[in-house]
Amino acid sequence: MGQGQALHHAALGNSYPDSHVMARRMGLSLRSCQRHVSDLMRTLGARNRLHAGYLLARAGL
Repeated sequence: MGQGQALHHAALGNSYPDSHVMARRMGLSLRSCQRHVSDLMRTLGARNRLHAGYLLARAGL
């Protein structure tokens, strides 16, 4: 799973209860994972991961 796809799934809330689990499953350090999610949320204009998932689903991504 590529980083973009993993972040997409993370934003949609697919089985990632916290950033530690998400980072481990993506093969990234915790800080890198948090930075990628933060960048994705900023790009989307999302307030949190749930909102990011909503925005991605609404856009059909």
